Amino acid sequence: MKQGTKERMVATSRLSAKGQVVIPVEIRKMLSLEEGDSVKYILTEDGDIKIEPYKRSSVLDLYGSLKPVQPDPRDFSEIRDEMRKEREGKYR
Repeated sequence: MKQGTKERMVATSRLSAKGQVVIPVEIRKMLSLEEGDSVKYILTEDGDIKIEPYKRSSVLDLYGSLKPVQPDPRDFSEIRDEMRKEREGKYR
């Protein structure tokens, strides 16, 4: 830890043969992490590693994370507008 940095909590864990690390329960509670949540690892310029919760805030955050089986030539906004019109027709 660099001089002048305040530590809120220190905990240790061990790296498994598969490269897995268990986040200690105290840290999981402080970060409100639950099974299935993602975390991001940030390597700072100082060489420290920062771990932060990585929670998606909306469905739009997922856009582009999966490749379509067959590429759709339409623009995303065109597809979204089509789905909205379809949904409006079902719920009127």
